[in-house]
Formats: sequence, structure tokens, C-alpha cells
Amino acid sequence: MPALDPSAKMWMDMLVPLKTMMESMNQGEHIPLLDTLSTMTKQLAILYTLFWTEYDGGEFCRGLIFSKEIGTIFWTYGSEMVSEYLKSMSEPQEPQEPQINPELQKKASVAGKK
Repeated sequence: MPALDPSAKMWMDMLVPLKTMMESMNQGEHIPLLDTLSTMTKQLAILYTLFWTEYDGGEFCRGLIFSKEIGTIFWTYGSEMVSEYLKSMSEPQEPQEPQINPELQKKASVAGKK
């Protein structure tokens, strides 16, 4: 792994007080989004260091690190999105009556009278 750029490290260091402040404002309850933000910030800091600073590793290593970090980001968000989707699909839903466009209904009744 590349050594993090000082500005990227500053982002990560600011996340801990932010997380503490947000949880204290939420009566001490855990906020899952902050865990995702923490993971995402770490991955983005590494990507920033790879492409926008002087990275002295080779292109092959840069590609390996890039693919691992992007995979972590997609896996984190993808698993959350799929679990939310599956949760919404498992909840019972009331059947809804089909919505008929009033203009089409008017046209259909006029056409039926001809």
C-alpha cells in the first residue's frame, strides 16, 4: 500500500471527531451510514494517493491496488443496496388497483359508442 498523502490523511483524521459528534447528536445511537462513510473515506484516500500524488510504485502495482480498492467500494455499497432491496421485497405489500388514465378512459368510451 502506498503511504497516504498528508491531505488524504487529514480527511481520515477528521472523520473520527465527525463520527463522535454525529452519534452524540443522535442520543448515542449508532449510525450505520457513518461506518460506510469511514470505509469509503479510507478507500478514496488510497485512490487519491495513487493517482494525484507522486506514487513511486509501478503501473502494475497501481492497477492491483486500484482494483482492490474499487472492489471494496462496490462490494460495500452493493451489499447494502441488495440487502435493502431484499428487505423491501420480503415485506408484505397491499395489492393496488390499476391506475387508468382518465383521458384514455374517455377516448375508450367514445370509441365504444361508435
